[in-house]
Amino acid sequence: MKTKGLQIVTAILAQMIRYFFDTRDGNMLTVDQHGLNLRDTKAPKIEAAKSLAELATDILPCSDKCELAVEVRDKRQVVLKTVLNFVAIILVS
Repeated sequence: MKTKGLQIVTAILAQMIRYFFDTRDGNMLTVDQHGLNLRDTKAPKIEAAKSLAELATDILPCSDKCELAVEVRDKRQVVLKTVLNFVAIILVS
């Protein structure tokens, strides 16, 4: 029975794609060396949004203006980019 379970897990993993989530704070790029195995094409978008929100929580407010991004790539190319532009506008001096 354990062999069948292992075969099922192996088959599922074989269908998954490894995505890497590189983060960008302005011009500073942090490359994801590990990545995540995800099952479908919707999952990277969800993970990128979560990563961007977490990055924003850690970094903002960085200044009056900054751009944060998460670039998602597979083993060949960038497949998705999420961007958050932060602008603080002082309305009263």
